[in-house]
Amino acid sequence: MMFTGDQGPPTFSEQVIAMMDPRREKLLKAKLGALWTWSRPEIVETVGPYNLEMHNAYAVFREAMIKECAEKLLSYDDHQISVLLGEVEDDTDDLLDDWRRFREDKIRNGVRHMPPWHASGFGHPDHAADFEHWSKMAIFTIHELLCLSVGVEPGSLDSSELAKLAAAPRERHGDYWPTLNFLIRRREQLVRQFCFRSTDCRVTPKSFLAWVDKVAFDAHPELLRLLRRYHVEEAREPAASAAPPRQDPREVDTIAQLFTAMAIDHLGYDPQQDRSPILKEITDLAASMGMQVSTETVRKYLRRGAAFIPEDWSPNRPIR
Repeated sequence: MMFTGDQGPPTFSEQVIAMMDPRREKLLKAKLGALWTWSRPEIVETVGPYNLEMHNAYAVFREAMIKECAEKLLSYDDHQISVLLGEVEDDTDDLLDDWRRFREDKIRNGVRHMPPWHASGFGHPDHAADFEHWSKMAIFTIHELLCLSVGVEPGSLDSSELAKLAAAPRERHGDYWPTLNFLIRRREQLVRQFCFRSTDCRVTPKSFLAWVDKVAFDAHPELLRLLRRYHVEEAREPAASAAPPRQDPREVDTIAQLFTAMAIDHLGYDPQQDRSPILKEITDLAASMGMQVSTETVRKYLRRGAAFIPEDWSPNRPIR
């Protein structure tokens, strides 16, 4: 049963209640039970269905029951109120039966079909997800992702109850609240994506984010922001900081000088010779060790190192 109506957000029957003494108010509270303590939640729009009329219409019904029962109590005189409270005895049960039967079916039916906290949408302040806590998890269950994706704390919804509702025949789904139908369909998407070939059904933040981006899955933006922060952007930072530092030219000059000195002393390289066979010897030597070095590279660094040789230098032994 869903309560519908065209009225706007209702107001509490303050004028009627203000006319009542504590004894009549006591009877009213006992009569209404859970209907008395119920209050319309302040729902904000998040992901999924959002229709404040679901709770507003029930608030209209509740106010009507309060008003009618209060007016009924005001119609009784003080002696009758004492009888209803059991303060005095009465020879007839008509009065007690009259009060007991008054709007009894409506109130019982209303309490039985009281809308759940999510009836108007998932943005209930008492059930908001702690994204900062959950986004640091290394792995999620399907139920956790389902709840977090709409901004709800996972413990606010019963996993086994949702599974039972999902397993019911499709024709029965029309009796569910729109929010439950939304969760059932969303749960099916997650299960088929992450549990179709596995019985484990554990999902990592990165795999969830990759799928979200691929199919444009509508999930709570704060969840996605924090998951990217802790599991994607953070992973990129070390790679950027690990980039090799720029080579110091002075260090390159030193290495080139050492390379040239060894080529002159051990291989007989002549810096004054335009076409030296030593270049091929060096590249062949590197190739024999599995290294790929071009002749141009060898020439480049030999010339760079030779530029530091003094003009008056002469070898200690003949250069071949």
